[in-house]
Amino acid sequence: MRISKKNDLPKWFDLKKYHAFEKMSDAELFFQLSARWDMYVFSALEELSEIEKSLSECVISDAELKSELVRGDIDDGVESFGMLSKSRAVSPLSIYDHYSLHVDVNSYAKENELDLNAGLLSKFLYHPRSVNGILDRESEHYMYMKVDLNWPDNLIIADIQKLLPIWRESLNYNSKAQCLSYGWDLAKKKLIDYSLFPLIDMLIWETKTENTITHSVKAVAVYPDGEYGENNITQTIKPNLEKIFNFYSIEKFRRELNDRGLLPKRPADYFHVSTQEDE
Repeated sequence: MRISKKNDLPKWFDLKKYHAFEKMSDAELFFQLSARWDMYVFSALEELSEIEKSLSECVISDAELKSELVRGDIDDGVESFGMLSKSRAVSPLSIYDHYSLHVDVNSYAKENELDLNAGLLSKFLYHPRSVNGILDRESEHYMYMKVDLNWPDNLIIADIQKLLPIWRESLNYNSKAQCLSYGWDLAKKKLIDYSLFPLIDMLIWETKTENTITHSVKAVAVYPDGEYGENNITQTIKPNLEKIFNFYSIEKFRRELNDRGLLPKRPADYFHVSTQEDE
């Protein structure tokens, strides 16, 4: 359904409720943004009535709890099970990972009549191909590599930064991930100045209902004093919304706010057992 009249907007929409965002702390504003990303991503699993209830409240009451579901923190691992620390982007190779790769490598070797039991010299001469070069590129988005921990961190990180774009190009993997070049303070200003929260809520509702609200209706509903029009939404506001309202930008904001001490401790932090390194 195409909504081209302001009177046809969903009943939950009330612009006055969004004034509350202007007085929120950094943490409160961030959690409202993060919780909305959770609602947007998992909208297919939620009943429309539940989504509309949250949108009607405008200020999501359990925003901090919902934000827990989309964080990308460092996982400390479980040493007793031999599990090393990892993040959602970087993790040590597990035995399961190795087994999966072993199956793929064996299959490749069999198809190409390669002898995996050859001597060391033969392996060096004839099996130098990268594992990533033989994997299904459409379903595989991991880069498998070795890191020599004898090297200092700054040189390892510098090498990885140089190699990543080369690897992406060689493997023909173009990441669609977007991450802002600027930080939270400017994003916060844009969230308020452009009144992005009502537009985000409309986006969530559109995604769930498969309805479309025209930009002209959004302009009249969100900017009743004529601050921005349909063209502004198309050319400036929508691109800014897409850059701010995505997982990688939200994760970047969360890390920045954590580093600045502006976010409260997570529930899991209260169960952290201090070590000599922490003291």
